[in-house]
Amino acid sequence: MKSEKILDLAVSGIKFCEDGGTLDGFLDFYLKENEFRSVVSSMLFTYFRNKAVLDYAIKMFTQKKPSDFLRRVLSVVFVQILYQSGIESYAATDIAVSYVKKSEGKFAGNFINAVTRSFLRHIEQKENKNKILSAMRIVPDLLYKRWAQNYSTEKADRIVEVIGVKAPFTFRSLIPIGQDIMEKLNLKKLDGIESFNFYIAEDLGLLLDSDLMEKGLVYIQDSATIFFSKLIKGLTPERVLDYCSAPGGKTLVLSSLFPNSQIVATDRSDSRLKRVEENIQRMNAANIQVLRMEEFESECKGGNFDLVLLDVPCSNTGVIRHRPDVMWKFNLSELKSITSLQKEILERIAPYVIKGGCILYSTCSIEIEENEQQVRNFLAERVEFSLVSMDTLLPNQFNDGAFVALLRKE
Repeated sequence: MKSEKILDLAVSGIKFCEDGGTLDGFLDFYLKENEFRSVVSSMLFTYFRNKAVLDYAIKMFTQKKPSDFLRRVLSVVFVQILYQSGIESYAATDIAVSYVKKSEGKFAGNFINAVTRSFLRHIEQKENKNKILSAMRIVPDLLYKRWAQNYSTEKADRIVEVIGVKAPFTFRSLIPIGQDIMEKLNLKKLDGIESFNFYIAEDLGLLLDSDLMEKGLVYIQDSATIFFSKLIKGLTPERVLDYCSAPGGKTLVLSSLFPNSQIVATDRSDSRLKRVEENIQRMNAANIQVLRMEEFESECKGGNFDLVLLDVPCSNTGVIRHRPDVMWKFNLSELKSITSLQKEILERIAPYVIKGGCILYSTCSIEIEENEQQVRNFLAERVEFSLVSMDTLLPNQFNDGAFVALLRKE
């Protein structure tokens, strides 16, 4: 049954993420049924954006903690009841009961039936439903308190607000798009972005079927990905290295900024580096050489590059709009591990920069330890480097969050 299959995939997606996977990883590599991708993706994104509310609702209507499997089923059904209109609430309940009875038996199915119907009776009163929907802040307390302390309560509240809303579909075009094409494809231009053409696609299908996509003129990315570019205006590097290049979005930005430069792109992951190659070929970027990490370390010796982009692995707290599962994985232990890795990468790459050259350090995190503090610690240990500039971009309705710092080797 199609509806049971969708429920099963959504439950599997939650389990995949809880077992250490990512939402992107599940949708890109493990969800094989393309016909269900759109609806399952919508369910999972809604679940992770509203997990705090859903967990609260489940706790409210269960006398004892259910098994992980039953909790996941209830989570998906509550998503359908509270946030989606594609299926009638009692039909969603009947499907879940049937699905659980087949896999867990009659008793478990009866449990799902009792909990869900009790929940439905409760929220028949609009006041009760509104109380549940507003009962919990949508981000974990740990993150909210950190943002309030590091920025301000007002800014933390603003971040929470934009995280709770589906991000618009944005893309960069290699050429300006005329007004007639914008109207035909239902596009809106993002203002305030110098040197780049960013648009919002109101109808994704129209864009994907357009000549723009067919001709390789479109790269799907958030405008925060070019935040780093404002720090390197005026530079004229001969050789550029993108050390953590996958999936290639920032590599292509470097190619646009420096069309006469030789750009080397590498990454530790061969599978992710393949995506870099595919994106470079699709966008016809001729000045980029892709090297596997072993090849790079063999061919490229120290002191070779005028500019090195380090878009390092990070906690991804700046991109929760697009990756809502991230906020439920964040913890201080993982933060300590990721900052250690970032420090290691900075130390490893420093010798590759020529005298007078620069490191462009970048993250899609808004955590102080990964950003300002990481840069300050590096400069304290590497006295041959100095800070040129650094800046933080917080998430808003039009872009994700990011951090960037430009460091010059004296």
